[in-house]
Amino acid sequence: MEFTSNNDHSNFLVIVSTDKVNFGDFDLISLNYSNNIYEYTIAGSKKELIQYQENLINSQNKNIEKINSSFYN
Repeated sequence: MEFTSNNDHSNFLVIVSTDKVNFGDFDLISLNYSNNIYEYTIAGSKKELIQYQENLINSQNKNIEKINSSFYN
């Protein structure tokens, strides 16, 4: 059996937060929770992730500790 995926997982954000984050329709790659900290890794198109990242920054959400981005496409 062969597995194929049309989803592009080469662009992602890592969001570190003290509370749950609504990551919308993005693909959740991983979620780690320890010491009352959530670490989400989400994937999607570069353009949509950049817009989402800007929205998170502009919202000035006090629960978000850090956002790391990796864009390859």
